[in-house]
Amino acid sequence: DTVYYDGNLKAAIHKSFSNYYVIVPNLETEDALPFRAFYSTGELYSEGACFGINLSNFNETIFDGTITYYFKDGKVKKLSNWRNKKLEGGQKEYDSNGACYHSANYVDGCLSGEVISLTEKGRKVEYYDNGSPIGDYYTIWYDNGTSDRYRYADDKLYQDVPLRKDMVLEETKDHRYRYYTMNGIS
Repeated sequence: DTVYYDGNLKAAIHKSFSNYYVIVPNLETEDALPFRAFYSTGELYSEGACFGINLSNFNETIFDGTITYYFKDGKVKKLSNWRNKKLEGGQKEYDSNGACYHSANYVDGCLSGEVISLTEKGRKVEYYDNGSPIGDYYTIWYDNGTSDRYRYADDKLYQDVPLRKDMVLEETKDHRYRYYTMNGIS
């Protein structure tokens, strides 16, 4: 059987209104089965293994192992890992040029550890434990090696981080001292 889905990966009322389709295996088993989903134009959309395809909403399919999503040109769009019906391990998302713009790790379905996203501002770094952010802020790293911290609560600048140019090195005969000054304050 073939199941057709719209642009939101929900069941399409007719294949002419579909954006994707999945050929569903007719096997009844408790084991995960390989699947392949396609764009309506025939290019591979995703592949991996699952415990049956959700016929009304593809996003609610219970995946198992590594699931790979593709752009229409065949380049990898996203890699995610599943175990026991939950995200487990690394997940990466790529742009159409093949550059990774989002990297995260999951433990038992919850974000855990470092999460890195490329944004318009720069490289956003967050830390999670059991699905909750650690601390009150996240960090944006800029191309010039500097960074700023922003509060989760209101997305406003939390703390200025000094630039390398603000570092002062003082030397005496026996010691070297490094400290930062910002706006004349040390």
